[in-house]
Amino acid sequence: MNDFNETVIIGRATEDIKKAVYGDKIKYIFIVAVNYYSNKTKQKYSEFIPVCFWKDQSFKELDQLEKGDSVIVNGRVSIHSYEKNNEKKWVTEVIGKYVRVFKQNKETKDMADLLQLIKSNKKLLDEITASSDIMFSDDLTAELLSEDGAVE
Repeated sequence: MNDFNETVIIGRATEDIKKAVYGDKIKYIFIVAVNYYSNKTKQKYSEFIPVCFWKDQSFKELDQLEKGDSVIVNGRVSIHSYEKNNEKKWVTEVIGKYVRVFKQNKETKDMADLLQLIKSNKKLLDEITASSDIMFSDDLTAELLSEDGAVE
């Protein structure tokens, strides 16, 4: 049986990065807002997904993350529990292994703008699509590799 736990999130940071130190590790923590459209209700909704990265040392890409920045995160979903005041609490978060931060910019107002920005930067597009650390769905890969709007 092949088990697979891989996720890609593209959205906006809802807060500045938070850091916590645990022994010799730094935990970077932030929330990513991801929009989606419901065909059932014909409305847009947002989901707020907690993301963390564990690093051995300071990580420039995350140190510069600010509220409103667009991000691409690749990682795995983690669900775990802990006990507090004799009550079991559950935590769901994405443990990131790859991140790319796009500073808040009037050019990237929504997902379509962000995808267009990525496609217009050949070096960035090649980095993202060639990375062995990040996996996209077939639909997203096709969108990124489509010719419309791509700059050579």
